[in-house]
Amino acid sequence: MAYASTNIARVVDQINSSLFLPAIQRPYVWETSQITALFDSLLKGYPISSFLFWELDSSRRGDWEIYKFIDNFRQGGMHNELAETDGRDVTLVLDGQQRLTSLLIGLRGT
Repeated sequence: MAYASTNIARVVDQINSSLFLPAIQRPYVWETSQITALFDSLLKGYPISSFLFWELDSSRRGDWEIYKFIDNFRQGGMHNELAETDGRDVTLVLDGQQRLTSLLIGLRGT
């Protein structure tokens, strides 16, 4: 297993393009205060831990239900949509969904 560092802009650019969620992930559950605390930590230069990604072999893509990240925040009742990957390379997020969804909502979403 390889470790690679990156930056937030690069990861956010990959969300719903090559980064998706497996069906085994729980729904997005963070409250507004948790999103605020994440951005506060970033602005103070604190680490926000690592993410765990799974590069899905293209021959096995059909074996898994793959979901998009939520990018339009609504309090309660949110559910991720199934993703259409259209033959693209797919990397699934096994750890970091709450943080990545919060970053997506805060930087590019609604």
